[in-house]
Amino acid sequence: GSSGKTTTKEILAHLLSEKYSVIMNQGNLNSETGLPLSVFAIREYHEVGIFEMGMNRRGEISELASVLLPDVGVITNIGTAHIGILGSKDAIAEEKKEIFSNFCEKNVAFIPEQDAYRNFLAQELKGTVIFYGESMVQHVRSLGLKGTAFSYEGIPMVLPLPGKGNFYDCLAGIAVAKSFGLTASEIKTGLSKVTPLFGRSQVIEGAVTIIQDCYNANPDSMAQAVTFFQELADVSGRKIAILGDMLELGSESLEAHKKIVSQVTHSSVEYVLLVGNCMWEACNGLHIATCGASENGVDIFEKKGPKVFCFDDGSQDQIDKATQLLRKILKKGDVVLLKASR
Repeated sequence: GSSGKTTTKEILAHLLSEKYSVIMNQGNLNSETGLPLSVFAIREYHEVGIFEMGMNRRGEISELASVLLPDVGVITNIGTAHIGILGSKDAIAEEKKEIFSNFCEKNVAFIPEQDAYRNFLAQELKGTVIFYGESMVQHVRSLGLKGTAFSYEGIPMVLPLPGKGNFYDCLAGIAVAKSFGLTASEIKTGLSKVTPLFGRSQVIEGAVTIIQDCYNANPDSMAQAVTFFQELADVSGRKIAILGDMLELGSESLEAHKKIVSQVTHSSVEYVLLVGNCMWEACNGLHIATCGASENGVDIFEKKGPKVFCFDDGSQDQIDKATQLLRKILKKGDVVLLKASR
């Protein structure tokens, strides 16, 4: 998938470990080098292997599928990550579908029911197709930074990771776990053991609460993060969003960054710090006029709603300026979203 692969893998590992001896690739060792290295770790006592496949060029998923020969394939979503390399969303969908390229009648494909490409992904696919999504669960409600509560097969449970993106990843995990014979009670227990990975929806609590979601970013995950942050309730302090450049978007980059800048600058957050050349160009492209004021040599953009600061590149000098600015404006109880590509 374009996003959510590692989170889905980690959730699924927690679930299936309730019943099986599980091995998975560590971190995001999911490339033409990382995946084969991970496969070498399989031992006789392992019953289930969960392996993430990633790509940043055409043909890579087909190569990885030929190495792994998966019995079960899961697609999380079709987004716009790496669109600068593959050229279009259609091409991304075609590449992702290659996870099923070695399938026969005994294999099982899990496809998100809400994805616009669901029919294309299932078309002429050998084996069994299972669509997963919110139709599987009931009584869904956000717990803010504490995660999402819902009921599955009549049993209330909680995913302790915040945001809709993580919840959709959880639904993929539940669908696969169900097909592997886990009961709803076992699924509930497995979910209770899920913890955030470094840089992925990681909530760091203290005098200031930080949502550290900076391992990677693409237009889909960035938009989801900003929406979640804006809708976040029950916070005592102000909301401060720090957004960095999204990478590997090619000719789509300017429009993608303009869309995110427009979204966050029309949101209910109090401060926005934008870091990087792409974010800077997006501000200029939207004709957001500077108000002539400056703090620490950084332009403050005139905008109804949040006070917006732009740092025109990711150099150490600009990062230092952002740090100094944060030290001035942060107050006890504030909540900070950090979202970027590394």
